[in-house]
Amino acid sequence: MKTLMVLLTAGCVALASGCAAARPGEPNDLDVPMTLMETAGVERVADPVSVGVPMPRNLLMETDRLYVVDPAGQPTPAQFSPLMKWYPTERYPDAAGIRWVLVDFQADVPANGKATYRLRKRGPGEARQQLQPAQPVEIEKTDEAIHVKTGTFRFSVNRNTFRLFDRVELDGRVIVDAGEDDGMCIEGMDGERYYASRDLREPPTLTGDDYRNLDAYLRHIPHNPPEKLRVTVEESGPVRSVIMIDGVMTAQQPGEQFQFVLYDAAGDEVGPLTYDTREEKLGFRIRIHAYAGKPFVRVFHTLINLRGKSNTPTDMNRYRSAAYIADSITTPGTFLVEALELGTTLKLDGRPTVLFGGDTVHRTASEAGPWELYQDSSAGWVWQAGEDNIYCPILKANMEWHGRNGQLEKPYHEYGDIHYKILTGQDGSSFMGYKVYDGEEQHQGNRAAGWMDVSDGTVGMTTAVRWFWKMFPKSLAVDESGVFTVGILPTRWGRGHFLDGKIHRTHELLYRFRGPEPAEATEAAARAFEEPLVAHCGFDWYLASDACGLMARPDRENWPLYEQQLLTAVHVGINPEISPSLDSSIALEREKNDAFGWQHFGDTPKRGFRGHSQFQEFDVSHCLLTHFYRTGDPAFFRTAEELARFLMNIPAFGGGHGHQHPEPSHNWIQGLIDYWALTGMPEAREGIEAMRGYYKDQKSPDAFCWRFNGRNAAYAINGLRQMFELTGEQKWLDALNLNIRNSTRRTRHISGFYGGNPAPFMSYTFIHALGRYALLTGDEDAVDLLLGLTGFFKPLSNQGRGGGTADAYAYATILTRDRRYLDVAIENNTDRILAGTRDYGPAYRTGISSSKTWSGAVGGYGQIFFYATKEWEPGDLVSPAPITDLKAEPGPEPGSVKLTWTNAADNAAKLQIKYAEGEIVEYIHWAREGRVDGRIADPEDQGKVNFWYATNATGEPEPGEPGTVQSWVLTDLQRTDRRGQPVTLWFAAKVHDHRGTRSDISNSVNVTVP
Repeated sequence: MKTLMVLLTAGCVALASGCAAARPGEPNDLDVPMTLMETAGVERVADPVSVGVPMPRNLLMETDRLYVVDPAGQPTPAQFSPLMKWYPTERYPDAAGIRWVLVDFQADVPANGKATYRLRKRGPGEARQQLQPAQPVEIEKTDEAIHVKTGTFRFSVNRNTFRLFDRVELDGRVIVDAGEDDGMCIEGMDGERYYASRDLREPPTLTGDDYRNLDAYLRHIPHNPPEKLRVTVEESGPVRSVIMIDGVMTAQQPGEQFQFVLYDAAGDEVGPLTYDTREEKLGFRIRIHAYAGKPFVRVFHTLINLRGKSNTPTDMNRYRSAAYIADSITTPGTFLVEALELGTTLKLDGRPTVLFGGDTVHRTASEAGPWELYQDSSAGWVWQAGEDNIYCPILKANMEWHGRNGQLEKPYHEYGDIHYKILTGQDGSSFMGYKVYDGEEQHQGNRAAGWMDVSDGTVGMTTAVRWFWKMFPKSLAVDESGVFTVGILPTRWGRGHFLDGKIHRTHELLYRFRGPEPAEATEAAARAFEEPLVAHCGFDWYLASDACGLMARPDRENWPLYEQQLLTAVHVGINPEISPSLDSSIALEREKNDAFGWQHFGDTPKRGFRGHSQFQEFDVSHCLLTHFYRTGDPAFFRTAEELARFLMNIPAFGGGHGHQHPEPSHNWIQGLIDYWALTGMPEAREGIEAMRGYYKDQKSPDAFCWRFNGRNAAYAINGLRQMFELTGEQKWLDALNLNIRNSTRRTRHISGFYGGNPAPFMSYTFIHALGRYALLTGDEDAVDLLLGLTGFFKPLSNQGRGGGTADAYAYATILTRDRRYLDVAIENNTDRILAGTRDYGPAYRTGISSSKTWSGAVGGYGQIFFYATKEWEPGDLVSPAPITDLKAEPGPEPGSVKLTWTNAADNAAKLQIKYAEGEIVEYIHWAREGRVDGRIADPEDQGKVNFWYATNATGEPEPGEPGTVQSWVLTDLQRTDRRGQPVTLWFAAKVHDHRGTRSDISNSVNVTVP
């Protein structure tokens, strides 16, 4: 592999063009804004935040000089954790340092307002000691328990049996004293209840590279295999600490029978079917986050199916159908449970007072318990239409729009009565919305806020489940004795909860302990938990870091339609003041397809109601986060977070049935890497680690699935690059180097590289993969292939190719610093890109998948072109003078050839010499009669070879001074062909300057290899 010499990085260019931060390399050279945005309407006082901040190469080697200042410029306690590093490549041989750092601190932000804190670095002579919180997190470990103190709040976690909290104290008062059945409970389909406190199982034994098993991504944590429970301090810091609990427990025993009601595609009951139970177990992982001075913890609960099958093509057309479940539960490892709950025993004086967070705040009306808040369904558009209860203003606006435009006589365009029938039949929900029970049913509402507060007037506990109604079914309950239960998979659900695939699912919970306070304070705390502060470091810094990819700052003056169209993805409803588009949004598509529930929330539906899952095709979460970097609009982050939480759990581990299960043509992790880098959420990193298995076999020339189209190679190339950027492991680069050369060899077989079907977006996807890889490594073969594809697009530039075509030329300009490529893109594509934003889909929706439109046309394509035209300055083009007298003759030994030439360039920095079994030419169009081929062209060009397609020589000498005659001997060349005939090779050369600008091609010469 040879390296393209381009010295200026995107970060350097952005810094030079006016970045708000100081230039890297100067003393005290770090001053990054961290603007916190409050969207819940709740004033935040010392609210914990975790902010991922990117860093340019070689700027930050360690974190001990970092510190944070508040809006007034005063230092505030903080802690810092490296998340990613920079690793050297041939283009950046000296690259080092921290790429992303996680910053933990506590902030004051007004309701619906903003506050800017700043990350800075002390100079060499300044003290490195960090400012400590007044009440830091303190941890004490014993053989029996881990004890955590955050001021007057203390809790203990048992190390030998899982009960969540062994004991909780606030201001010296014991609020939790664990009962025998506290912790995690599973009710199996055998009718038995199993408790993690006494029904733990041995962890699974790993065989081979079974990277999706519970322990596979825990190999870095020392443990003894016989241990049934592992309780460790994963992170210990004064501002935030994390306790992690891992285990496996019984979920079901054999010998009993249960019935599963089956429905047909029309939603009519055709069952029930009877099944025998079998032995099953379920893994779990709990992370408890504790914060300095705070009387609450955030708990991340991950359920882990250990043995389920990954979905198959047969499953794709039965998305969330009862028929699929009925078939699948006969497969070992895929099973149902009646319930999965977390229990906590509260020590209260007298009958508790209970507040419920529903549509409004509900208070207990009865002295007799138990008291429960239960969400049975989404109460979404299909429910509203079927129940004739249209409460959603967006649905009303949707109906009015269709009424004005003469659409169907339905509540909205896609709705049919069968949709409601399916929801009330085979999907399992039994009523619309939620209910509150005080011993018996007291109230019914639509979408519960999802919190419950239990107190005796002196002390109390508030518990909330994030995205409570969106991840239905869910319940919160407490009985007269003070046993509080979170129904992660609640008992009231109408049928068993289905665990397919090697499914993981993480739920985020709040446990907040308090003294006397008004109901308004409790509700505000729950709202703040539901919508944490969002942090943004400013477009200039994101671009300057070079850690977020190339992108252009918002430009409403020059690209008004493009910028407004972006908002469609995340701003719900038809609102011309926000977005002029009448296209749909991610949230609207969820409503139309009822894409909610604990297994499906966060997915992007495709092809209509119950069509099939999409698994966020084209990395929608990455596209949304790119526009969050650009705009700072928290709606982009909020939506991307919901998608990332799904992506890190369901498809990452081979779970979830739907249209496109992860495989070479449908697997993307950049959005998940972005999310992990922005939040430091370890569950996201674990999802990435699981996904790496989809790339682990990319080691042979036949690794890529070229039989389909170019996106197979594109996503594999992307994944390999991303795994190298994440880990620095050479094996990922080795696989990349092999397969880039394989890509050049196989281009003639990629049907997606020519107009017509399959869609040209597949070639654009491949262009982006090549471009980002070449920007990282400077691999000359990747650059050559990209230039060849770019030339192929030229005569097609006015045939609807839009942003993908423009991006190809933009990458070519950035990589070669030859402005002529970009000029072609501007001349032929600007109108197409800008006008194209008017018709990304029909007036109302795309009809197939709105998320494909956003991520493909708006999200992914066009940004590189906009960057090249707005953020990047190639400078004056002075191409090196070409070589004009190249000569070739037999070399001194068999298989060698001697080349001789005169160097004419006064700005030469590198030589690029190529050879092929045909005359090498600058460029001939290489698509003919629907074929893509590096050699086939018009008849008069038969046998000629494009420069980009010819083989790169290695080890060329450095160019001499102008007028210098140079010679070089190539060895180990092929002497005979397959028929035993002598081989004649053609040679040609180009000269590169220090910026990477290339000369014209030299004369092409040939010689028979001796």
